[in-house]
Amino acid sequence: MAGTSGSVTQFKTYLSDQARVTSMNQLEYWFDGKKGVTESQVKEKFKQMMYNGTTLTTQGTAVFNAIWGNVGLRGSLFPNISDPIAGKDRFEEIIESTSSIFYNFIKVK
Repeated sequence: MAGTSGSVTQFKTYLSDQARVTSMNQLEYWFDGKKGVTESQVKEKFKQMMYNGTTLTTQGTAVFNAIWGNVGLRGSLFPNISDPIAGKDRFEEIIESTSSIFYNFIKVK
């Protein structure tokens, strides 16, 4: 399940891959619905991993830094934002809602 140290490291690695990932639409994380998880639950778990309701967690900051370091992905998620503080503020807004486009990479089958 999302939130373990290994899953965060893997997620950051994918987000940092400038050659392959320039949009969140290029990522898919599949979870086994037979294990009793729903897409909503997984999205909420990812949200809790990254955002505590008022600010980014340590893991959320690491995820943001991975995105910010990937120029293509940064441009896709934060068009017309060149300031990292403004980008971080926008990231918090994006991940606050699990129905945002950011979470579309999560799939349950």
